[in-house]
Amino acid sequence: MSPQVRHLIIFSDNAAGQNKNRVVFALLQELANSKCDVVTINFPIPGHSFLPIDRDFAILEKKRRKVDRAIAPSTWTIFIKEAKIAQPFELVFVEKAFTDNLAPDHTTIVRVKDYKNALNPLFHPRANIADIRGLQFTRGLVVLACTEYDVGFVHDWNPYVAHVSPATLHEAKEGANHAYDENTFLAVPNNAKNDVNMLLDYVDLPQNVIFYDSIQLNYV
Repeated sequence: MSPQVRHLIIFSDNAAGQNKNRVVFALLQELANSKCDVVTINFPIPGHSFLPIDRDFAILEKKRRKVDRAIAPSTWTIFIKEAKIAQPFELVFVEKAFTDNLAPDHTTIVRVKDYKNALNPLFHPRANIADIRGLQFTRGLVVLACTEYDVGFVHDWNPYVAHVSPATLHEAKEGANHAYDENTFLAVPNNAKNDVNMLLDYVDLPQNVIFYDSIQLNYV
């Protein structure tokens, strides 16, 4: 983000698991404290949001219908990279290299951190979060809220427990542990592994495709 940006405005859907939760709020507060002066997040009324990401998913879905079959990771990565010509999607891998041979290919690999357990102790539950249509975070720990009945951000909204300061929020974020062991793969249940093996009997995989060897048995 450019250092010239002093007020960052974000539009997001109302999905609690991905966007409307304390972990996201903590990271937005940290962003306001360290990168810019104000961060505003807006949650449009359900059913009335038409965000750029919706158009991106529509583009991917339209292109996907033209994919005859996908038996290797490279099919999907190339498909995503080539879905938009003028402004191509920026592709990153999560935790592991999503390549046919599991080897890095210069694509950025993002490690996942367990911010939930690191940050949750700093927040107290908010029963009225469903009514919130927007939050505005400013330097320090000043949060203003807007509901669907308001014009502008008019409500003081303090989601933190008493002892929290900008410093403790930063320390908690920086101290978050990695969520997964970088030396192992996530396990899958036996029945899923068996289904994959059954389908692979009918597919001629190129010799360099060893991706399916990474699928482990049982749950973690």
